[in-house]
Amino acid sequence: SRFDLIQELDLSLLCSASAIAATSWWQLAGGTGNPTPNCSFVEEVAECLLQPDGCALARSLGIAGSISNHYTGVFMFGSLAPTELFVLRLLEQRLNKSCAGSGPCEPSVMLHDAYSPALDYLTEEARWRIIDETDDSLWTESNWGAMYTTLWPFAPSWWEAPLLLIIAAVHALATFALVLLSRRIVKTSWLRIE
Repeated sequence: SRFDLIQELDLSLLCSASAIAATSWWQLAGGTGNPTPNCSFVEEVAECLLQPDGCALARSLGIAGSISNHYTGVFMFGSLAPTELFVLRLLEQRLNKSCAGSGPCEPSVMLHDAYSPALDYLTEEARWRIIDETDDSLWTESNWGAMYTTLWPFAPSWWEAPLLLIIAAVHALATFALVLLSRRIVKTSWLRIE
């Protein structure tokens, strides 16, 4: 968002968060141990994603221009935004290093189009098909009107202030009577603790 600024971000906390996420995903995948993140690499990628002028890492992957646009945009087949292309090429580059010397190996980074599970694209007909027409929430755009707030201001009644004073006086009298009663009970009781 426009509030994600590199000056406002504590990159050491981002590295800690990436360590927690990596450990969780690693254990979910059945791995043992705790992977440790490369904090300098995490910082470099974060700076790339948040710099409006692009970065050296993106240029080394063949991506010119800014990749700091976080607007998802309109869905289009076969078209990758610079940010998506950056992530794709970065993953391919990093995974390719793990293939070195192990025989025929090619990193398999697969992208799939992200759209509602209630929609199906019929490629041959070049049109969308709605899978479940009864579930509007999955495939329609939000249809909110203008956002607004309603306030109902009112003037206090003439009796509210005196009533508040009467309640306060009753509470004060009850407290005073309770203190006097407890002193009298203590003086007349058969067991006195001093």
